[in-house]
Amino acid sequence: MAKLVSFARLDFMTVTPYFTGKNLILYAAIALFISSVSGDATAGVGVGMMLGTMFVSYPFAVGEKSNMDALYVTLSVSRSTVVLGRYFFAFAMNVCAVLFSLTLAFAGVFVSRILDLRAEEIDTTGVIGGMAALAVVFIAVQAVQLPILFKFGYTKAKFLSQLPFIGMMAAFFIFLAIGKKIGAFQENSPFAAAAAGNVHLIALFTVLGLLLIAVVSARLSLGFYKKREF
Repeated sequence: MAKLVSFARLDFMTVTPYFTGKNLILYAAIALFISSVSGDATAGVGVGMMLGTMFVSYPFAVGEKSNMDALYVTLSVSRSTVVLGRYFFAFAMNVCAVLFSLTLAFAGVFVSRILDLRAEEIDTTGVIGGMAALAVVFIAVQAVQLPILFKFGYTKAKFLSQLPFIGMMAAFFIFLAIGKKIGAFQENSPFAAAAAGNVHLIALFTVLGLLLIAVVSARLSLGFYKKREF
C-alpha cells in the first residue's frame, strides 16, 4: 500500500505544474457561473468531474515526454505498482475534483438565490442523486480510457481515449432527455416511485457494478502494460 501511495504522490507531483492559478480560476469561474445560472449544484460538480477526468491522463503525457516508464524499469518499480498506483491517483484526483467543484457549486447556488436568479430551495437529495449519476458516468469513462492509455501510450491514444468520454456523455444526456420526455423523473411516475423504494438496493448494485468495472479495467491495463517494451 505504501508503494501505491508513493507512486500516486509522484503522479501528483508530475501534474502539479498544470495546477496553475490561471487554470484553477478558469474552472472555478465556470463551475460558479453554471451553478449560479442554473441554480443547480449538480451542474457545477459536472465541471469538476470533467476536470478530474482530464487530469487523470496527464501523468501519461508527462511520463511519455520524460520517458518515465523506462525509469521505472531501471528503478525496479513493478508494472503492477505503476498500474495500481495510477488507478489510486485517479481515485484521489476524482475526490479532490468533486470536493473542489462541490464547494463552488453550492456557493454558486447561494449566489443565485441571493440575486433571485433561481429562488428554489436546494434539493439535497436531488444533488446527491445527480452527483452519483455523474460519478458513475465519469468513472466508467475513465475505466475505459485507462486501459487504452496503458496499451498505446498518451500520444497514440490521445484521440482514442476521448471516444469513451464522448460516447458516455452522449448516452447520459440522451438518457436524461428520454427520461424527461416520458416523465420518468417526475415524483409521481412509476420509475421514480420504484427508484425511491429501492434506493439502497440501487446504490448497492451501482457500487458493486463500479467495483467490477474497476477490477476489469485494472486487469486489462496491467495486461496491456506488461506487453509494452521500454
